[in-house]
Amino acid sequence: MAASYNHPTSYWMLAHMILNQKIGSLTDSDIEIANKYLDKAIELNSISALNTKGLCYLNGWTKNKKKNIDKAISYFNKAAKSNYIYAYNNLGRVYEMKKDYKKAFDYFLHSANEEESWACNKVALCYYNGIGTEKDLEKSFYYFNLGASAPIKTRNNWNIYNLVNLFYLKGSAILGIEKDVEKSISKLESIKDFEPAQELLKKIKK
Repeated sequence: MAASYNHPTSYWMLAHMILNQKIGSLTDSDIEIANKYLDKAIELNSISALNTKGLCYLNGWTKNKKKNIDKAISYFNKAAKSNYIYAYNNLGRVYEMKKDYKKAFDYFLHSANEEESWACNKVALCYYNGIGTEKDLEKSFYYFNLGASAPIKTRNNWNIYNLVNLFYLKGSAILGIEKDVEKSISKLESIKDFEPAQELLKKIKK
């Protein structure tokens, strides 16, 4: 009903639901309808729709089901110009796929500095392993904690998992962190519905 009044977010939400199979089963006709909704949302200046249109080209949700990375990048860049955080994440993903790790890191870092939890985990891993940037355990620890402090609704649980697995279970002489099994268990139990956390808890408690 809202879309019938040219509400841009409503068009985007309809497309988003179709592409995530909340409506339909992602048939060719479903994909065609979703793209029509996205085009209408973009016409009405929806930034979210620009990002999702990029995902269509990235994932092959197109009429001929062919991926087009260049078009995906173009749409992500358009959304990023309006500082749409998830577009920066997607640009990072694209350049990670292209093995341009420096550029991928820079895009992830932009999102992480806006406290986007998924990006915080990516940046922290980059600093931990020295991918796309110099290895820096202090910054790695900082970004895992930043991501872990996000509201539950938007928090990426890999931040807590990696804090435990990479720091609290092993300790870090460089950071002055002592091995702390009790703290590790407590943090993992805070995300006990997260399957990797369940598996790690089992190993610790053996």
